[in-house]
Amino acid sequence: MAIRAHILVVLTFCIVVLSAVALSHDAAGQGTPGANPTASCIEDADQQASPAATQSEQADRRLAIVITTESLVRCRNSEDWTALASMMLPTLVQTQFGTAVSAAAAEIMSNMHDAGFFGQIEVETIGEPTATPASGSINLTVLDGHVLLRQEWLYVFEQDAWLLSGIVDLAPLFDVNAVGIPITLDANGLTAFRGQLVNPGAVVFDFVNSLDQPVSFAVFETGGETSSDVRSALIQGVLPNPGSVIGWTEAPAGETRGIALVDLPAGNYLIVAGYDPRLPIEAVDANEIVQVSIED
Repeated sequence: MAIRAHILVVLTFCIVVLSAVALSHDAAGQGTPGANPTASCIEDADQQASPAATQSEQADRRLAIVITTESLVRCRNSEDWTALASMMLPTLVQTQFGTAVSAAAAEIMSNMHDAGFFGQIEVETIGEPTATPASGSINLTVLDGHVLLRQEWLYVFEQDAWLLSGIVDLAPLFDVNAVGIPITLDANGLTAFRGQLVNPGAVVFDFVNSLDQPVSFAVFETGGETSSDVRSALIQGVLPNPGSVIGWTEAPAGETRGIALVDLPAGNYLIVAGYDPRLPIEAVDANEIVQVSIED
């Protein structure tokens, strides 16, 4: 039975971008990012023009947004962080990475990738783009490892380029049963509503931040490492094995954010509060780590 589960997923920077899938082009586009025109992952919309094209300017703009989205795809999955940052509005770069300098943001993305948070992603669904002369958007569902995200990507047209200006998180749609688990952080530490469950097909961790400041949350799979190994590394301020990373998000003060996970293998998962992959690793308090066991 298909159900709809509500989850507010922050890309937290994460600029979760599309996988490099082939989308057909049959018309000319209006402008692609020009900040890094030599990057091989950035496609020039003008090169997609058909000699006999009779498309309207509206159709041209919509096509350009699709082509720009494809470019974000390739740059993300080819690990071209500089090109990726160049296709984002500086205000978005500042919001997501704490710096408006593209080179600094690219270094942060690279470090996150090395820590296991920027792996390959796949497009599940993509909708029709909308566009005006100054702005546009496109809806898509992406799979980032086990993390399912449904989002609306927003664009603005500036300096002859379509730039990613924001991401609106939407409730993901599941074609399997799902179960939600509240994970609450308060002054006493982190607690899980339940510590063991049978996986119905999808699991949603809802992170409730009861503190008066933003807090990041991360999920790790113990996999070949024991729970104590991953826990010990985090407590000592040592990066766990990148292969143990499942996902990450940030919850503003007093708010709830979540991560929707699909196809999780049976095993133990550590939920960690205060771990921010954008920053240098720091020791995590033991009372801000909880374990959830998932069975088939």
